[in-house]
Amino acid sequence: MLLLACLFWAGGLHAQRQDTESPVFLIDGTEIPATGLKTAKTASDSLIFWSLPDTVIGSKTSGEYAMFVYTYDERGNAVATESFLRAGNVWAPSQRIDATFNRWDLIDTTVNYFYQQGDYVPNARKISVYDKQGRHVSLLNQTYNANMRSWTPASRYTYTYTDDNRLLSSLKEAPDLQSTGWKMQEKTEYTYDAEGRETAFEMSIWTGSEWFPYRAYYRTYENGRLVRELGRIMNEITGQYGDTYRFEYAYNGNGNLTDYLQFYTDSTGRWDTSMHRAYTYNEENLVSEEYTRTFDAALGELENSMREYYFYDKNGVKDSVKHEVWLSLEWVHTISLRYFYNEAGILDGRIYYNFSDDNRRTDKYEWQFNENGDGTLSQCFTRQNDSWIPAERYDLEIYRHDGELILRSDALLLCEISVHYAEGTKTPGPLPDTTKPADTTIANEPLKAMLEANVNVYPNPAVGTLYVEISGEGVCDVRLSSLSGQTVEAFRMAAGRKFLDVGKFKGTYILYVQKDGATVARKIIIL
Repeated sequence: MLLLACLFWAGGLHAQRQDTESPVFLIDGTEIPATGLKTAKTASDSLIFWSLPDTVIGSKTSGEYAMFVYTYDERGNAVATESFLRAGNVWAPSQRIDATFNRWDLIDTTVNYFYQQGDYVPNARKISVYDKQGRHVSLLNQTYNANMRSWTPASRYTYTYTDDNRLLSSLKEAPDLQSTGWKMQEKTEYTYDAEGRETAFEMSIWTGSEWFPYRAYYRTYENGRLVRELGRIMNEITGQYGDTYRFEYAYNGNGNLTDYLQFYTDSTGRWDTSMHRAYTYNEENLVSEEYTRTFDAALGELENSMREYYFYDKNGVKDSVKHEVWLSLEWVHTISLRYFYNEAGILDGRIYYNFSDDNRRTDKYEWQFNENGDGTLSQCFTRQNDSWIPAERYDLEIYRHDGELILRSDALLLCEISVHYAEGTKTPGPLPDTTKPADTTIANEPLKAMLEANVNVYPNPAVGTLYVEISGEGVCDVRLSSLSGQTVEAFRMAAGRKFLDVGKFKGTYILYVQKDGATVARKIIIL
């Protein structure tokens, strides 16, 4: 499956130009027909509305077995994602993720639930905070304690930026069990050159008294091109920190990559070349051949491994791939891939030929599209007795009209994936203010989202007793008011749980929680 995935993406970049059918797809002298490949309506480039999958169903020949359902707000943000498994004739809930978004359509909070004993039970939560420039300044990870009915902090990340809005550092902290605060755990620092290209990131662990490096990555550029990447890693066995691996790149006069080399150090610190990949180009600057050699420990040198030839049609569009491996001192043709497109130029099918003796087969993968060019159906077939039959063999993708990958199934044995789409339109939201100097003041909307996530009020409806739970740092002002605005209860509380006797109240009330200028309100029904 992994090989197929690699070949698929490689096929999108490489080819050898030709005007006729490639002979590499003849099996026993016969061309396998492409009969049955779907076509689709032309996708319009003028579409301005959003189109996203709201239902995805996976099926085998035995029937439907898995479903994903997405719920969107009016701006196309996925506010709920649910997964279901087939149990007899019904869909049984399995997992759900709820999300809230800020005015920039960035995620403020996500809450993960598992379905247990007839109800969704919270499991984990992430709370993101942004500054007024729309930059992600912190991420809080929490886990849910079912016994205490409260959220427990698990980790926290804090991010800083350069004056030109590039990520400068990230700091990971863990809860300090000896206090109510946080203790430093890990940090990553980034550097850039004058052109804004990332030249390094360095990761360190806090020992309790100092920062200790354990991983780093450095990039070198020449003439605007990446020519070297160097990795440094802490060896947990030897306790030594040093160079461990590097990648080197070479280019031709047209700026095309011609050589990619991987080097790793052995136990003595000596550099060994582990892999060399070379590229050959045709007159149109398209790769016509990719040749790979890997290190053979027995021989102590690089040995032939695999090579691929790439083909284009007369319009320069990817047509096919021929894959060979080095076996018994000769090149053996093992796999061929052939691609098909609809009239809109969207890939809507491919045929896969396996020539190996132990797994000789021919598979076909097809995609269907709606009028917007969004992939709605992905199917797999195998060639038997001169006909295509459904096959429980799958390495398929479904595409949107803009070419973005929206669904992939690598490890699952499927026969069919069907997708239904939700559609809508939206106006551009307000843009972050990037003209001002760095401003670490947290915007009010993320503060409200974080406070919303930290407040838990139950039961609702309430009979005589109401509990207010608040997590997080700081002190909150809480008041319970009638619909007429009369305050019937008011108090301040820090993180924890407070019991309210509401036996003397009846009807609908509003519970307000305020902190740092942000306010959340919960409608409470008291019986």
